[in-house]
Amino acid sequence: MSLTGRTLKTGITLIATLAVLTGPALSSGTQEAARPDGHGAKPRSSLGIPVKSRHICKSGFDIQTHRLTPEDESAVDNSPAASVEMTKPCKGPVLVRFSSGVLAPGDEAFLYVVLIAECMGSGGFATHCTPGERHFGTPGGAGYELAAGPVPGTPVRATQWIYPELKRGQWKFAVHPARRGGDASLHGRGLSVAAFNG
Repeated sequence: MSLTGRTLKTGITLIATLAVLTGPALSSGTQEAARPDGHGAKPRSSLGIPVKSRHICKSGFDIQTHRLTPEDESAVDNSPAASVEMTKPCKGPVLVRFSSGVLAPGDEAFLYVVLIAECMGSGGFATHCTPGERHFGTPGGAGYELAAGPVPGTPVRATQWIYPELKRGQWKFAVHPARRGGDASLHGRGLSVAAFNG
């Protein structure tokens, strides 16, 4: 069963859902924005971006339950483990979170993932992203390691990426996996995307 790229409307349902999807990362950002540093300066992230309380303008998610064995070690060329396509109506940051059960039973088993955001079209906006442009999530452009075998059982691993600024338009967010070792695979995957007003 697959629930792909479903968008959620704003309102009480959106707030409740995102509390589950984004968890502490969303809450801590809001708390930090209201906390002065004692010297009157506005708090800033490690990337030099002012920390602000922002409203969500669009969100989406993808849930995959089947086992996926990545083709090889070339993540960007492999089939996505999960993806969300959405029309982003606001200019601002995007938070993406991914989780998956991992199976890496052998000594040489290794799994990692990269996230690529690709502009698919204008979305009908006068000012928009350039179709075909692609961006890696920050940090982790070189990929996030999910497992290095042997790993007992099928533990769940999670990671997240941030895009500090993405233009309006039709965007596709896809997590691409890679592996080493014949039995390395992904299970029970979830991807959530939240776009914020700039």
